[in-house]
Amino acid sequence: MKEIYRNLIYLSIVSSIIIFFFLIFSFLVSRIILGDPVLAYLPSSYTPSQYEQVHHQLGLDLPLSSQFLLYFLKMFIGNWGLSNQISHGVSVVSLLIPRLYRSVEVISIPLIVSLVLGVFLGMRSMKAKSRTGKRLPQIISLIILAIPIVLLSMGLQYFLSYQLKQIGSPLYFPTQGFTNPISSTPPFVTGSRFFDSILSGRWDILLDYLYHLALPWIALTIILTPFMILLVRSYLLNKLDRPSSMKHESITLGLTSLGLGFGMVGTLVILVESVFNLDGMGQLLITAMQRRDYWVENGCFFLISLFFTIFMIVGGLIFFAYRAIRSERDIIKRYNQQKSDEKDHNEQMSSSSEFKPEKVSVSLKIKKELRKLKDYLLIKLKSPFTIIGLIILIFVITISIFPQILTPYSRHYLTTPNYGAWSPPSPEHPLGQGDMGFDVLGRIVYGTQLSLLFGLGAVGIGLLGGIILGIPLNLFKRRFKMSAEILLTPVYMYPMMISVLLGLLGLFFIGIPITEGIASLEMIFFFGILLIPLFTQIIVNTKLTLFNLSKKIIPYIPLLMGFIIIIYFFLGFLGFTSPVLISLGRDVAQSRIQYYTSPWAAIFPMLALSFLLMGLFLLYAGLQKSPKEIQELQGTVRT
Repeated sequence: MKEIYRNLIYLSIVSSIIIFFFLIFSFLVSRIILGDPVLAYLPSSYTPSQYEQVHHQLGLDLPLSSQFLLYFLKMFIGNWGLSNQISHGVSVVSLLIPRLYRSVEVISIPLIVSLVLGVFLGMRSMKAKSRTGKRLPQIISLIILAIPIVLLSMGLQYFLSYQLKQIGSPLYFPTQGFTNPISSTPPFVTGSRFFDSILSGRWDILLDYLYHLALPWIALTIILTPFMILLVRSYLLNKLDRPSSMKHESITLGLTSLGLGFGMVGTLVILVESVFNLDGMGQLLITAMQRRDYWVENGCFFLISLFFTIFMIVGGLIFFAYRAIRSERDIIKRYNQQKSDEKDHNEQMSSSSEFKPEKVSVSLKIKKELRKLKDYLLIKLKSPFTIIGLIILIFVITISIFPQILTPYSRHYLTTPNYGAWSPPSPEHPLGQGDMGFDVLGRIVYGTQLSLLFGLGAVGIGLLGGIILGIPLNLFKRRFKMSAEILLTPVYMYPMMISVLLGLLGLFFIGIPITEGIASLEMIFFFGILLIPLFTQIIVNTKLTLFNLSKKIIPYIPLLMGFIIIIYFFLGFLGFTSPVLISLGRDVAQSRIQYYTSPWAAIFPMLALSFLLMGLFLLYAGLQKSPKEIQELQGTVRT
């Protein structure tokens, strides 16, 4: 019990330090880099007396320490300043609140439905008796995740709106916005259109609102359900893979996966809001970044940081409560019994005259570890999922290295405007032409090449950083018997700080805005930093041997490469990539305006992305340990 209280104190202190650090960083940025904050509170033309009055009201004539204390208090009471670009002079809170409600309403129903389905189907797949029953839900989930949510959303818009309109059906769904232009606004009570409509009895407004959210809900549910299935399977596999005395560590892995899912869900919401033009918090953040409205950006990031920190604290409390409620005495009893059995076995062996302990050299240990790793990989290479995934990846990598196999055009030609914009497929252009006459096939080849470079580079940097941080933390954890989630909390939070710092330093010193900096090849380092916490978590919770580390890390490499490639595609779709680089996401975004008349320009790049992701995810499925293997290794039969 003392360990639980100690860990709770550690978690509270670390979380407080994280929030305090963010506030210091944000304060210094607002005072040093962004110039005079008074200007956001003044009209375009103002007098010196007006300036002095606002300057005094904001407390900027106080000492710097007093200014920070005032800033600290304002952030926690929701006084986040005024917008200076999106809506000049309008409170950031008044901009955020209705959009925050809308984002929550967009994700709430899909999240609840996907959680219920994910837990049910994930547990059913683990309890299935046949190998096919255990594996099939995993494979279907990975295939669905390989479909970009942009493609899914645009497909729903095409079939459930455009095609229904074409045949004259009155039941087509709206594809843009969250309300009918002629629909009125309910009386303000909470700021939520959903609750305000109910409280005011405006059921017509409520039905119109829900009708506009139907397609976004369907798209998010389809994508989130397989994601939840994989999370449940991953948690159960980790729980099954550990001795009964150490099963509580699988809770840490489960909560860590949920923490990483926090970012995944947020990204999906931003994309869905962009495709359906829902004007939610995600769209507001993207607009603030594009127009460099720092005060809105700061409010959004502070809110996200606060939510994430609260999520980590609640997750930690659940974890500790689970350990407290669950009979720790039973766990200790089992552990002591296991140790007692091992001791008796060792005594019997030592008493035997035939037993002679031998010292094993380091070189022999390394050879043994390498032999075990070789045998493990040979077994995994026999899996059909591994074989299919490798075939797809070898094909994609070969085309990326030798693009002339599929396209005669050079990179320079594919970035130079040409005639024939939006032309259909032809012998000269097998997949048609897109914006500015670009050859779609050629852009796919070079765009895939760049996506692979981003994925491989980021995973390599993340793995290197994870090894550098994870091994010392693993030793520290064992030495001081600290729980992994306490040690990893700052590791999970610092990438956000570093990424913001890199963007602001680039803007201040070399004039590159963050929206352009993300697009450059140097920002592979940025993606790699975001992966360091995950690799660190894997190493911290793994026994430090070459075989164990390799067995844990190798399956995650294709999975994380897939997620990085998805994120890079999303950034391109949202407009955060440079036109100089060939980006599949940017090509799809520019093709949306011609989606109904020239669908090839948007569909083929997304299908190419799905093909690449399919190879990576199938490889991950083949490398992942199956329930049958775990049961055979443990010598027990579990369901």
